[in-house]
Amino acid sequence: MFGRISVQTVKELKAQIRQLKEELEDVKLKKKMEEQETKHLVKLKLEASEVEFQKKENALQKEFDKKTMALQTEYHDKLMKQVNEARDEMNDMYKELMKRLPNISASLEVKKK
Repeated sequence: MFGRISVQTVKELKAQIRQLKEELEDVKLKKKMEEQETKHLVKLKLEASEVEFQKKENALQKEFDKKTMALQTEYHDKLMKQVNEARDEMNDMYKELMKRLPNISASLEVKKK
C-alpha cells in the first residue's frame, strides 16, 4: 500500500521540515517583536495621556486659583469699605459730640498736706 520511500524523498522531507522550523522561528520572533512594539506604543500613548492630563489639571488649578484670588480680593475690598465707613461714622459721631459738649476749661488744684 505505502510502498518504499526513496532516500531522496526522505532528504526532501527533512529539508522541508528544517525549512518549516526556521519559518516557525522567524514567525515567533516577528510576533515577539510586534508584541514589544505594541507594548512600547501603548506605553508612549499612556505617557502622552498622562502629560495631557497634567496640563489640563494645571490649567484648571490655575483658573481655580485665579477665581479664588478674585473672591478674596472682593471680600477684602468689601471688608475694608465697611471698616472705613464705620471709622467715618465714628469720627462724625465724635465731632458731633464735641460740638454739643460745652467748652470747659477747668484747672485742678492739688491740695498740699
